[in-house]
Amino acid sequence: MTTTSTLTKAGKKRRSGKREQREVMWFFFFISPWLIGFVVLSLVSLVLGLLTSFTNFDGFNLSTLKWVGLSNYARIFSDSSALWGLQRTAFYAIVYVPLALVISFTLAVLLNQRIRGRGFLGAVFYLPSICHNLSSCLACQGLGKHWARFLA
Repeated sequence: MTTTSTLTKAGKKRRSGKREQREVMWFFFFISPWLIGFVVLSLVSLVLGLLTSFTNFDGFNLSTLKWVGLSNYARIFSDSSALWGLQRTAFYAIVYVPLALVISFTLAVLLNQRIRGRGFLGAVFYLPSICHNLSSCLACQGLGKHWARFLA
């Protein structure tokens, strides 16, 4: 039996043995479907997308697929619309995102102060994040009545 000792918050030594090893094993057993899904759906897609960027793939014809190397990336810097898109993306990442974070953080700090109407203001700021969910539910509920006729 393998045992190791660790310190608890109180500073006392705690022995970890087979029970902790079993818990770790069950943890990885139950997390494995998610981990496999993440690897397959995320990392494999990322690698395939990167490899495809070095080819002349147009999205339809695999028969004409040819390795072109870095010419796709060289072409980006000579295309005015691609450069405009890169400038807008850089502006968004450098200016808009930090500004939005500062404003959001400031509003969060203000809403945590003891002010009158804090609950109402919190609801007003939270409302846009739930409105699209509510409208989607109502739309699907309305469509469900029409779909029932086609399924019957």
